[in-house]
Parts: sequence; structure tokens; C-alpha cells
Amino acid sequence: MLRLSSPVVRGLVFGGGWLAVGAPGWASAGEHHPHADNGLGNDGAVEDPLDGDQGLGNDGWAPNEGGGPCAEGDWGDIGPPVDGWLHVSALSGNDASADGTVDHPFATVATAVGVAATLPAGSDRVVVLWPGEYDAAVSLLPGEGWDDPVAFLGCSPLESVLLAADPFAPVLDLAVAQVVAVRGVGFVGGTAALTARDGVHLTTERVGVAGSREVGIAAIGSETEVETRHTFIDVPAADGCGWGIGSWGAETVLRETAVSGARGVAVFAEGGSIEIEGGSLVATTPDLNSRYGRAIHAQYADVTIGWTTISDSTDAAIFLLDPLDAVIKGVIIDITGAGVVGGESTGDAIVIVGGGGGKYKVKDSWIYDSARSSLVIEAAGVELSGNTFVGAGIEPVLGYGAFGQGGGAVHGLDAADVLWLAPGSELELDRDPMACALY
Repeated sequence: MLRLSSPVVRGLVFGGGWLAVGAPGWASAGEHHPHADNGLGNDGAVEDPLDGDQGLGNDGWAPNEGGGPCAEGDWGDIGPPVDGWLHVSALSGNDASADGTVDHPFATVATAVGVAATLPAGSDRVVVLWPGEYDAAVSLLPGEGWDDPVAFLGCSPLESVLLAADPFAPVLDLAVAQVVAVRGVGFVGGTAALTARDGVHLTTERVGVAGSREVGIAAIGSETEVETRHTFIDVPAADGCGWGIGSWGAETVLRETAVSGARGVAVFAEGGSIEIEGGSLVATTPDLNSRYGRAIHAQYADVTIGWTTISDSTDAAIFLLDPLDAVIKGVIIDITGAGVVGGESTGDAIVIVGGGGGKYKVKDSWIYDSARSSLVIEAAGVELSGNTFVGAGIEPVLGYGAFGQGGGAVHGLDAADVLWLAPGSELELDRDPMACALY
């Protein structure tokens, strides 16, 4: 099983990736930040753990060879204790005699969560995970006392790791109409690392996910909202759907989020809305039935994709099936059709299949080295402007890399770059809606 200490994860989390010191929103050591400290002692204040980067050591923490802010083995390096937070230690915790304070931490996540549920209304329901690996199959359910926002805070995704106690259940199943924040935590295994449903408002930051069977993070239901930031999802388990992120009817926002090695699809959305900004989707392979291999597949959803890098997708980088509305802007797509011999039957960077009459735009994007085509538009009206299409495999044959078929229209500055194919000469597409049996 992949561990969160793998070189690719360490490189993204601790190297020059999302968490590089000096990146927007990340203060350098000793530098003042609007939420300065977050328990680091920069100015002596510890603020709300649900606000910004609180309690995680994001502000003023420069990663080092020790691995993170808890490199000395306990939460003490993060900063002074906060009254009411419930601490869990894999090394020194004791469920029988603990009260959850820094001096007497619990040993298991389940015990801390059980106590958090019984706190009086208005309490800080914050579970603090010290360095270590913890077996977990935790559910937050209605009627259990979750009257206030909840937070799970770890040292870093490499130091505070939740391992699936049940491979056929989520590690965290969040089913309460409440705000839940998860920051600085790693997840390994389970059907999903995080399942957000039934109206929960979930935010993740500095979260790492590996080895999920079905989907790394699942967002389910029209009242559910999920926002990820600085979140990394890596190679799935050998069986199951193996998707990165799945959204079913929810409002899902992915900011500076990376998915690598997903099977079938890296990011999936059905209904609701999906917004992707500033992330990276790499090496999406076909599913266990040798189909798909799409970085993004959205069906019947509102779609916004901006300033995202997509590379080494097998079938398509972006496949939109009858989207409600869609905007693709500032996207870099490289090597679609990776591993496909000849590229004659797959390998399209962007595919838009219309039918619902939505408004679709593709603007200011760069598309390189697709095995078959840079763009396929089918039965859709699309505005194209400011795009660069280079190196489509079919271009030497037909003289174009972007194509329209099955009706529809193109307007905008790049309209002349599209060749409309006559009936009988259309490119073959796999238009079947995608589904994961668990959802």
C-alpha cells in the first residue's frame, strides 16, 4: 500500500509545491500574517481553528528534514495548548485515564470524537491529532450532538495519519448539516478518505490521501458544500473505482488541489457545480474495464475550470457531457492519450458534448501533443478565443487539430481553427455517463 511518505507526496507537500514558503497566503518565518501564529507563538495568539490556517503551523513554518511542526514528537511544537481542544496521541495517549488535555491526551480518535459529541453547545469541538498513525472509521451523524462547527487538526499529512479501520467504509463519514474543517491530516485506505453528505460544509487544507478504494473525497447531495485547498490525492487501491474526487449534486470547489494516478477519472461531477482552480491532475489511467482515463469528467453540471495543469491522461483531459454551463480558461493540457498506441481511437484534450443548450467557453488555454485531437465539439455552441492548439495526432492527416460534429456552432476569435466533420466521418466518442457503483 502506498504510504504518505512516498517521494512524490513529500515533494508536493514539503518541496517546492503547494506549501512552499512564500507562496500566496503563506507567511515566511517571523512574518506577520492576518491570522499570525495559529499556535506557533509568532505573536502569542491562538485563534479560531476553523478560520484560515489556524492551529496547523502554516504561518511561519518552514518545512525541514524533521518532517513538520511536530518533528519533536508531540503537539508542543505547534504552540501553547488551547482550552477545550481534545488531544490524541499515538505514543502517550491513554483512553482509560485521559481527559483530552495536552498533559493527558486520548489514545484513539474514536474516543476523542465521542467526547466531542457530548460537549455542551457553544464548545470548541476540535480534535487534535499528534504525530502517529491512528485506526479510524469515524462517522458524524445527525442527532449525536454536533451543535457546533467541528475541526480535525493534525501536524501535517505526513505526521498525523488516519488509517482505515474498515476497508469497506470511509475513514471520515460526515453527515451532519454543520461546518467541518480537516487540516494537516493524512488518510490511507477505506472506500473514501472523506465522505461529505447530507448538508455538511467541509473544508480541507494540507490534506493528503492515498489508497482509497472508490474515491478519495466524495461530496454527495444538493445541500452539501466541499472546498479543498492544498490537498493531494495519490494512487488508489488496486480494486474499486479508484477515482480521485467525486461530486454528486454538491457544490464542490477545488483550489490548488492535485490528483495523481487516479483510475477512470481524477475529478468527477454529476449535477450540482464543480469549480477547479490552480491544481494539477496527472497520469489518469483507464478503469478496471479498460475504459475512460479522464482527468475531468462532468455530466449535467455547472463547470468552471481555470489555471489548472493536466497531463498524461489516457482518454481525455476534460470530457463534458451535456453540461449546464461551462467555462474553461487558462488551462494547460499536455500529452492526452498517454500510453495509447497510434492514438487513432482516443486521446482528445477537450471534449464537449452538448444537448442541453448551455453556454460554453474555452479561452486562453494551451493544449499540446494530444494523441488524436485538441478539441472535439459535438452538438454544442462554444465560444473559442485566445487558445493555442499544438501537436494533435490527427492534424497531419486533416490539417486541423480541433473539430466540430453533430451540429452545433463555434464563434469567437478561434472559430476558424475548427474543422466541421461531415456525417459519417465523425470522431468516435465514448458518450456513456460515468458511474461508480458505490455512489
